[in-house]
Amino acid sequence: MSRRRPLGELLGEVAAGAMDALTIAPNLLRIDRLVVTLPIEMQLHRVDREVQVLGDLPRLLTRTAFDLEPSRIEVTWDAGTRS
Repeated sequence: MSRRRPLGELLGEVAAGAMDALTIAPNLLRIDRLVVTLPIEMQLHRVDREVQVLGDLPRLLTRTAFDLEPSRIEVTWDAGTRS
């Protein structure tokens, strides 16, 4: 079984990928809001007295009738309002 990583690591990787894609044509494209919906497997993991939220992309590419459907997470990065 592969090790699940903290949810923050996954979100950081997705954000970095989106930023890398935007650097291809910085003067041609302006993004004020980015919404990403991902399939995700989440679990709670106890570390000493704290609970850590683990979340990563599904382990399996194909699913059988016995497998649970992965959850979905929607993350929005917004530049906010400008005056």
